[in-house]
Amino acid sequence: MILNRYSTGVPLSVLAVIVFALPAVAQSPVTPLNTLVANHGSVTAGDVTFSNFQKPKILPSPLAPLGDFNDIGVTATVNPDGTVALAFVGIDPATGLASPLVASLTTGGDQIRLVSYSIGVTNPALRLHSVDQNFGPETVITGNDEAINFLYAAEPIPNYYDGLIIDQLLNTLIRGASMPSADGTGNFSGTGGILLPGGNLAGYTMANEFGLVKGHISGKVGGGQHGAH
Repeated sequence: MILNRYSTGVPLSVLAVIVFALPAVAQSPVTPLNTLVANHGSVTAGDVTFSNFQKPKILPSPLAPLGDFNDIGVTATVNPDGTVALAFVGIDPATGLASPLVASLTTGGDQIRLVSYSIGVTNPALRLHSVDQNFGPETVITGNDEAINFLYAAEPIPNYYDGLIIDQLLNTLIRGASMPSADGTGNFSGTGGILLPGGNLAGYTMANEFGLVKGHISGKVGGGQHGAH
């Protein structure tokens, strides 16, 4: 599972999470990602709505094939601390139930997904403030495989993206970010999330690139602009 946590309030924080297998999310409704992409659908938790899910026309990274999304589910929840979480969860396409996203040890290729979406607050007194992300607690890496979770912000120019947080999980977790720490201490230390670019706004357009890589990635830790001219 990959989880993105967004903070709001006055301001609000949001947490984005990617989870490849997380039974705990069974407590919240899970919507197949391919359904959200096909319908440009939305999910809401508290005062935050995630909408306009789609495949970006230009890939931020050459890693990401535009694969089917029927094995990924999406859920949004309000956390006890008031932040809002958007989770991407591995599911069984036949049942819609949580199921691990697996990269075979001997055959097959990378399991990478890339999706963009919009975030907006429904309460005019709130603003989006910060974001963090993490892998679900049951994410397991074996051999030389690697899990990745790259969070981007969309630029006003179509199909341009700025890298915000880059997480790579092999034997240990490697984190990098291109924005100041959410706690105002300056450079990102690897915990606590980052400030969202542009100040406290009512909405953002984001993108997540996440999945499992079979031992050939050497990604840059840090930010950067991606796109095509």
